[in-house]
Amino acid sequence: MPTLNRRTDPRPIKQGRNNRAFYQSSRWHTLSRMYRKANPLCVQCKKEGRLRQAQEVDRIVPIQQ
Repeated sequence: MPTLNRRTDPRPIKQGRNNRAFYQSSRWHTLSRMYRKANPLCVQCKKEGRLRQAQEVDRIVPIQQ
């Protein structure tokens, strides 16, 4: 899975409570789709012994990075 070390889009993402601009960006949609394709199972469910298809991706690195 590709990682984003730096943001290449020169337009700033406004930091807000829900960071809507980031989550609606094509970059996030692409990375989310790629991650789910490579990791189709829900991480939390897997830890609990259940096998379920992942429905969403949660970022680990804060948006500011």
